[in-house]
Amino acid sequence: MDQFDYTDFEVGICRYILFRLDNADGVYPNPESDCPGEQSLACWSQIQHRDYKRFKQGTPTDMTQDRSKILIEVGFPLKLGHDERWNMCYGLVSSFKNETGHTRIPRAHKVKGIKIGDWVHNQRKAFKAQMSGGSSSLTSLRIDRLNSIQFEWNLNDWDAMYKELQKFKDEHSHCLVPREYDANNSLGRWVATQRMLYKSKMAGEKSTITSMQIAQLNSLGFVWAINKG
Repeated sequence: MDQFDYTDFEVGICRYILFRLDNADGVYPNPESDCPGEQSLACWSQIQHRDYKRFKQGTPTDMTQDRSKILIEVGFPLKLGHDERWNMCYGLVSSFKNETGHTRIPRAHKVKGIKIGDWVHNQRKAFKAQMSGGSSSLTSLRIDRLNSIQFEWNLNDWDAMYKELQKFKDEHSHCLVPREYDANNSLGRWVATQRMLYKSKMAGEKSTITSMQIAQLNSLGFVWAINKG
């Protein structure tokens, strides 16, 4: 199957019919497929779900009653099952990882209207529950698939310190945390480390701070260079 314009509804319908003929056991294209056409079809499918949800909510969308009937007639799953939704979100996170080099996706982040930030949060929550001996919908196979893209299970270090910085900003109206901050020594050292990592990144050197983390700190009015004079 060749790659196609996944914003074209009519072409997508034709490709979906062909996909169903060739994949009797599967109703949803694999976004991780090596086939460019199936990748396009997966993107098209995500758009249909997004637009159908908006249509049902009464918000502006390209979805119409006629289009929804056509989708139903060709066997397209307008309401995703748990497995289909998991696979779809996994594919989006895998693409995000390929593009950015990490899976530290902000909670509010969306792709094509799909809340993958919430999804990765839920995977980490389920993994933590499972590791604590609790019940979880996260199977060994899913854990293996997430591990295969180097999914980062624990974000507590950076995210927790970022929240502490937010609290500091709320209290003091700035982010100039002293290096030896008596109320939270860890926060002072963490802030100094972010400046060091940022300086390295700007110099083209190896650094673990990401563009998204820089953007999050900028949103707080973070000061990257301190005049020590």
